[in-house]
Amino acid sequence: DAHQEELPLSASSSSADDGTAPPPLPVLTAERIRELRGVSDAMDALPDQMEQMREALDAALDVNRSLGVPDRLEALEALQELVEDVDNARDLMAAGGFAEVKGLLAAEEARLQAGAAWVLGTAAQNDEALQSHLCSAEVDVMPGLARLFREAASAEVRAKALYAASALQRSHALGRRQFELAGGVHALVDALAGEAAASKLRLKSLTLLADLLAAAAGE
Repeated sequence: DAHQEELPLSASSSSADDGTAPPPLPVLTAERIRELRGVSDAMDALPDQMEQMREALDAALDVNRSLGVPDRLEALEALQELVEDVDNARDLMAAGGFAEVKGLLAAEEARLQAGAAWVLGTAAQNDEALQSHLCSAEVDVMPGLARLFREAASAEVRAKALYAASALQRSHALGRRQFELAGGVHALVDALAGEAAASKLRLKSLTLLADLLAAAAGE
């Protein structure tokens, strides 16, 4: 075929023009092909991240009524790590998963409440679409977070609730408005009055209150 015969001449001519030899073609040995197939098979065997999130959420919710609190907490930690990736968080949003996470804010076990708040706060970090979703009537997590911040006996729960509430309202007017309507500002003032001067919760409360005042001044 005349066209096929021209291709090597063209490549050779091009190489001669710039004075460099063409790069050698990689040699795929039988062993290398087996290695590549092994890598491909291993990747195919890995569960996708949506499946991992679904499994973690089911375990956290204990849908089979078979898990203890430590296993459910481990599942919440796994879910929190997965939603640090904004694409994963948006996939879970599309699947309606955050409405299920919200239910754990009312769990009897304080550590599960804290874990759920941590997942919500992580997902809401610096992403307006997720902030809006979590503040929507469909999910509406702010009242539950504000209640935990006001009323929880556990300092860890209060801290995680404040973390999530802060993430929901960062550069997000609807989140700020919902926090105010849920009594969040009064809770911040109470925290400033009631916490030890150097406590982390008091410092975080002061920071959020200052942010709210600055946002109100700029509106």
